[in-house]
Amino acid sequence: HNPLQTMERASSPLSRQAPSWSFPKNSVLVKSLTLETRRGDPTSRRHVETQLLHFDGTDWMPYTYQWNENQTDATLVGAAGAEQEFVIEESGGQRLQTWHFAGRAECQRCHNKYSGTVLGFNVPQLHRAGAASQLDQFARMGLITNEVPREQKVCLASPHDKSASLDARARAYLHVNCAHCHRMSAGGAVLSYMHFDLPLDKTNMLAAPSQGDFNLQNARVIAPGDPFRSVLLYRMSKLGGGKMPRLGSAEIDTDGIALIADWISAMPPSAAVDANQSVDQRVQYAKAIQRLTTDSAPDVHATVIHDLLDSTSGALALQRALHAQTLTPAAAALAIQYGAKHPSESVRDLFEQFLPPDERVKRLGSNVQPQAILAMPGDRQRGSKLFFETASVNCQNCHRITGVGKDVGPDLTLIGSKLNAFQMLESILEPSKTIDPKYRTQLIETKDGQVLSGILVQQDEKHVVLRNAKNEEARLSADEIQQMQPQSTSIMPEQLVRDLTPQQLADMLAFLGSLRKPE
Repeated sequence: HNPLQTMERASSPLSRQAPSWSFPKNSVLVKSLTLETRRGDPTSRRHVETQLLHFDGTDWMPYTYQWNENQTDATLVGAAGAEQEFVIEESGGQRLQTWHFAGRAECQRCHNKYSGTVLGFNVPQLHRAGAASQLDQFARMGLITNEVPREQKVCLASPHDKSASLDARARAYLHVNCAHCHRMSAGGAVLSYMHFDLPLDKTNMLAAPSQGDFNLQNARVIAPGDPFRSVLLYRMSKLGGGKMPRLGSAEIDTDGIALIADWISAMPPSAAVDANQSVDQRVQYAKAIQRLTTDSAPDVHATVIHDLLDSTSGALALQRALHAQTLTPAAAALAIQYGAKHPSESVRDLFEQFLPPDERVKRLGSNVQPQAILAMPGDRQRGSKLFFETASVNCQNCHRITGVGKDVGPDLTLIGSKLNAFQMLESILEPSKTIDPKYRTQLIETKDGQVLSGILVQQDEKHVVLRNAKNEEARLSADEIQQMQPQSTSIMPEQLVRDLTPQQLADMLAFLGSLRKPE
């Protein structure tokens, strides 16, 4: 019955504008999730999952409950998590959707001290302009001890509110879905900052991608004015390796994709890219797709589709047309057929979502069974290709083998002589369990409020040098540093292999195991 207290926390740009919360012991936050079993029909919603966060006075502990078929009760899901299939009616047909109930360790990958633990219970998400503000209602009920000052009552636009600006809606969408990982001082390979209150030019989202471009032409995380060169949109639009959000989402959010695509399209082209060439390319895509909206001979449709699928950017433009349902039924069927069987993985992953569940790639998912992987024979040549050439894996972006790759993480040239197969698999599945001190992420806060993270390269009485996941070094004077703390999270992302097949992971282990000293 103790009320919440508001307090200032100056660890991020957002918290300098709005207060965070101090919770009394045994606080519980509850969120229930529903699913439309008939897409677009709110009356078909059913409760699927209720999530709890319980504060024991020191830590927040996550729990998940699964609702029964009669919608009368929900039971606690085991610590390892669970899955359930639902039949969804849409577009005149049916599909199976697999709902994943996260295990407790999975929940803590996002709900942790590093990210702030309580992710959604804050001023921007509770406050709404006008009488509907939950924040004001909580104050009237006495649930908070200090009313939030008017100047700190920032709020997020609803992504579904067409009366709000396109920029406000898109930035709110990214903040809620992405910013708990893509944030200041997040460490690891996260270099884009998606807080809604940061100016776009301060977010690192206008830069070239650091973790693979998926063969997009002249790729940027966001290419202003050109969604089809934007890795952000591509990652949201695909299944398989590199899909975002990485955790908590196995389906494609078509409404969210449309919002982000419109937002990027509305941006003025950046002077840093060849805007004229970009515009010409998009005009060509538009003309090609227009030919697929009218009845034509099948061979004409086939030629147009093959031309679009010849590049990842063209394939992304074609996928957007499928989502918008502007193609003729015959052209749409042909696009899915050719796209899902394309030799390029970067293209295939965009079209897999249109296939029936039993025709999709069977991936490892969140709960990998180590003994089953270790029992599978692997092919080291396929594993080598996976390591060096597969766009969705990009191991070489952080590791070096015989001089090829980058040295953000440990050199793996002789890894097979140092670790056995079980140890290698464990280091892949649980990268933060054992971290070599040389590769422990350090978090530095400077006296002027700047926050940097990376691997410690050098430290002496006068200077500190950090290397980030982009293999860039920052040199700081010791006099500039307010504090420096080692982090418990590895620079290697969690669940890096969830979108691989079991055979691919076995092939990767076979390749790594072959990297030995000559006898």
